[in-house]
Formats: sequence, C-alpha cells, structure tokens
Amino acid sequence: MNRLMTPAAIALLVACAGPNPADVPPPPSSPSTAPHRASSAPSASAAAANELVGEWIGVHDCARIVEALREGGFEESFVIEAVVGNALVPEASSADDLADPADPCADAVSREHGHFFTETGAFGSTDHNGQQVDDGTYEVVDHDTVSINGTEFGYEITGDRLTLRSLAPEGCTTFECGWSIMVAMAGEPLERGVPR
Repeated sequence: MNRLMTPAAIALLVACAGPNPADVPPPPSSPSTAPHRASSAPSASAAAANELVGEWIGVHDCARIVEALREGGFEESFVIEAVVGNALVPEASSADDLADPADPCADAVSREHGHFFTETGAFGSTDHNGQQVDDGTYEVVDHDTVSINGTEFGYEITGDRLTLRSLAPEGCTTFECGWSIMVAMAGEPLERGVPR
C-alpha cells in the first residue's frame, strides 16, 4: 500500500533526504586510502565496491526528471516540488513562480549533481553548488546491484561512466521510491571525476 506524500516528505525528497550540510563532513577529494585487510582473493562484491569508490558527477535534467516522476505515478504537486526544490528553474522558489505549472520545465536549466562512495561504505550526494545534500551508507549486493541506505539500485560502470537505475516497483509513490528516482538521476549517466 502506498503512503501519501506529506509536504514534509516532499521537502525531504527535494533535498535528497540529507542532513544539514554543515553537520556532515565534505565529500572526499579522492578515494579513501584506508588500509585494506589482507586477503588472498577479493570477493566479487569487494571488487565491485572498489569500482564504485570515488566521485561521480551528473546532471539533473528537468525534462527527464519530470518524465520519470510522471511515469512513476507521482502527483503533479510532487513533480513540481522536485523541479523547484532542485533549483532547476532559476528564481523559482514555489509553484507560483513558474511561468506555466503545467509545463514546469519551461524556463529550466540543467544542474550539476553528484554522488560519492567511499571505501568505508559511506555514500553522499552534492548539489550544483557543491554542497552535500544527502548522506548514508552503501553496500554492493552483487555485480549489478547496490543498496544505498537500504534501497536497492541497479548499476553499471562502463569505463568512467556510472549509470544507476531505480528499482522502485511499478506504481510505488512512497518517499523511498521518489528518492530512488532522484538518486538514479532519472537514468542519466554520471562521469567519474571532481565537481567543477
């Protein structure tokens, strides 16, 4: 059964459910150099986790986000809050500020958004200003599945590109399902690197 989205839950989704950035340590500038335990043969999940370690930078694209959330069955107010809350329409701080709420991407711009994974199992996200907006933990489940804060995502790394895929069940409009669509960047790939 789907839970109704409260305004507080929508606000949390918009901020990627993160704590106050001042209370969270900044993302690493390079992968952690924490010592590893000696092992004669690393497990497949350990090798996959090592592939994820580092910073990944992508772009929040308004049209893709709106399409993914609408296809997911989210209410229009939720869709608009995701657009406005992620600063995709400059100068818009509410639905009232949009030129046409029926077309929330009319004046939208793309915004850089990133994720980072550390060797110690920490996960975080950064917004277009480089501020941390999400945190938690991750664990590689298998060669193409990662659990972030207990929510599973499909993932694929090809060269220096990471693609995350929301595994939210069809018709799920809970906070976790909306969050997973946003974390997966609506299917847009992320590039390995350091934010601009």
